[in-house]
Amino acid sequence: MKELLNYYYGFDLFDYMKVSDGYLIMYKGKKYHFYRINNLSTAYRKKELLRILEKNVYMNSLIKNRMNSLFTYDGNNYYAMFRINVDFNKKINFNEIVLFYQLINGSKVVDKKDFKYWIELWSNKIDYLERFLNKYYNSSFAIMCIANYYIGMGENAIEYLRLYMTNYNSEVFTAFLHNRINISNFLFDLYNPFNIVVDSKTRDISEYIKSLCFNKKEMQNIIKNIIQRTNFSEAEYVLLVARVVFPTFFFDIFETTSFDNVLSNNKILEWNDYIFKYEELINLVIDNINNIKKTNLVRFDWVDKVNQFA
Repeated sequence: MKELLNYYYGFDLFDYMKVSDGYLIMYKGKKYHFYRINNLSTAYRKKELLRILEKNVYMNSLIKNRMNSLFTYDGNNYYAMFRINVDFNKKINFNEIVLFYQLINGSKVVDKKDFKYWIELWSNKIDYLERFLNKYYNSSFAIMCIANYYIGMGENAIEYLRLYMTNYNSEVFTAFLHNRINISNFLFDLYNPFNIVVDSKTRDISEYIKSLCFNKKEMQNIIKNIIQRTNFSEAEYVLLVARVVFPTFFFDIFETTSFDNVLSNNKILEWNDYIFKYEELINLVIDNINNIKKTNLVRFDWVDKVNQFA
């Protein structure tokens, strides 16, 4: 590894250690991350986005190699080199997400999207998962029961958007956010340019809220604080609720993990343990939006009825 980094980046007399997604490097008093690229085609599609982000001094800085390329191949994997501009070991909280949005986006609006965009996206995810399950898992009763529950939650999210589509203009503004962000992430994840996507500003907040289910955190006060600090349109609050209802964490298992790993992944069965807490979280979000923002969003009353018999 030392020879590779010396040849491509001119690094000499440096220390490094292997981490889960590459190598952490100390060179001339500065920290660098030699970040492993899991999907090169996806990385290439982000080149224009990366070009925009590299002008922002707060992002972890991408460094090109001696071939003037962002990507370096070691014979097995492709990597990108970052200079780390934030505290690598600091875990994020909601304040950090708010600060990121202010520093990276400012007052800029990237684009606009309609509810139809997410309805089509989520419908395609559900169709893919159903085909996958019918092909590989139709003999596993336990997995099919859990999967059907979360597919049903996805369908509820779609119907929630459809319920409100005819009431008002459902266009929402988009900005620079993250592919995934959760309560266990670090500042490096927040400012990693390969984790950036263009989407509604409800994206990061919804993913952060959902991650509360899987951590030993008291949800009520955190959710109340988050809703108090948001300033969304009513359409954006509807989208926020729908995104909390749509279980991205479950669909991600099948989209980002190889088939063999999915078969041995006990996490699928573990999701059954979170169902009641997840349902509690959904109506906590709706109740806080209605109480704090004086909206009248529809609650999922079936959640209360199911939990009465839990």
